[in-house]
Amino acid sequence: MSDGYVGEALSAATAEIWQQQFTLLLKHLQQHPQSCLRQHLIWSTSADMSTADNRAQALADFRNTALDSARRAGLSSAEMVFLQKILREVNPALLD
Repeated sequence: MSDGYVGEALSAATAEIWQQQFTLLLKHLQQHPQSCLRQHLIWSTSADMSTADNRAQALADFRNTALDSARRAGLSSAEMVFLQKILREVNPALLD
């Protein structure tokens, strides 16, 4: 298995964890700022949106859904700030 396959697998796994255990992954990333999972999350999320017909709308929907989920989960102010930092890094144009 080459590094490319490993990276793709990590990106896919990170995206799945984000979908299934959003708050758990967010807290992990906040506690481990050097985790490679952060870049894999940003890359995989950006990649998913890069194929959308309307990238700007896909990005806005993703951000709104994440923030709404965070509010419903009762994240702390510090966690919300951290989430917003991550959301600002997601960019469908990364793959252009």
